[in-house]
Amino acid sequence: FTSRLVLEQLNTSGVFEAVRIRQAGFASRILFRDFLGRFRILAPKSLQQRIISRQSPQDDIDCVKALLEAIPEAVAVAGGMEAGGLCVGKT
Repeated sequence: FTSRLVLEQLNTSGVFEAVRIRQAGFASRILFRDFLGRFRILAPKSLQQRIISRQSPQDDIDCVKALLEAIPEAVAVAGGMEAGGLCVGKT
């Protein structure tokens, strides 16, 4: 490997740009349905039932928003997190 060639490949393949995007705070993009599947265990039982019975993409969005509101309380015993530290994107 030559340093110049490796650097050129990293630049042209977008690796450095991906690192910059992740460092800017956009590190994870998960589909709403996948997010609900992974993290519904953090929701109160009533919200878990709503998540399981959702029927449309709009239901997914509404359930994600409700889950994001519930997460800070759910993780409080493990050190917690600031309310409002999570946000919803378009996917």
